[in-house]
Amino acid sequence: MVAIKKKSSQSKIADKDNRIASLKKQLVYYREITETVREPFIILTNELYVVSANQAFYKMFKASKKETEGRRMYELGENQWDSPELRKLLEHILPKRRVLNAYEITHDFPLLGRKTMLLNARQVDSKQLILLAIEDITTQKILKLDTDKTTSNLLKQRDQLQKLNNAKDEFIMLASHQLRTPATAVKQYVGMLTKGYAGKVSKKQEAMLDVAYKSNERQLEIIEDLLRVAKVDAGKVYLEKTSYDIGSQIEIAMKTQDVIFKTRGQTIIYNSPKEPIFVYGDSKLILMVKIGRAHV
Repeated sequence: MVAIKKKSSQSKIADKDNRIASLKKQLVYYREITETVREPFIILTNELYVVSANQAFYKMFKASKKETEGRRMYELGENQWDSPELRKLLEHILPKRRVLNAYEITHDFPLLGRKTMLLNARQVDSKQLILLAIEDITTQKILKLDTDKTTSNLLKQRDQLQKLNNAKDEFIMLASHQLRTPATAVKQYVGMLTKGYAGKVSKKQEAMLDVAYKSNERQLEIIEDLLRVAKVDAGKVYLEKTSYDIGSQIEIAMKTQDVIFKTRGQTIIYNSPKEPIFVYGDSKLILMVKIGRAHV
């Protein structure tokens, strides 16, 4: 019986040595991997003592190998890693999941300032080791916040401009309607006077009434133009397309502007086509474009 117990004890020692040797090999393997990773990378025991870290970790967090390896994670850099978020991650969340991807934490480092990091963690070798990769996204986070703030300001400015534009359209619509009512009344009364409803008019009076009538017609056209502009800005213009002679439209536009051309001392030479040129579109709106061009 004594011989059996002795053999069992030796077997346990051998098994323990084998596990230690295997763990050392794994540790060497993981150390080699960490040095190929560009981001800060650190290997911890399940009790959160640092086994190894790569050069990227030492460079970013301004630490040395001597003051890092063998120390507890929270004690590094004068306890600057002692973060409630990190404790929660390593002591409570990771043991349950064993794998964590892109876990974001923000921490104020006494020596480095405020940092936002993405942590990727793995528990390996029957939970004896923890592999922890750290990505500093502080700059990206700041840029995103700045972008979000700029976008928010632009949206507010857009909304303000939209409100001003709507107010402008509403004013134009209201003013146009208010102006059209008296202008229409003037048109009616001038027409009645011209036709002799208030008594016979002389040729001189008729000429003066004709000027007043044409001026009033022009005013009504301006009012209609304002209404059209408001509708265009509001996106409420609908095309009434028909087939019409574009040559005739040009002649109408020229006659409409005849008084203005004479006042400016301008002459238009128009060679009308021998045959009608039919187009498919909105004849009223295209006439508005031509008249608008003539004013330029």
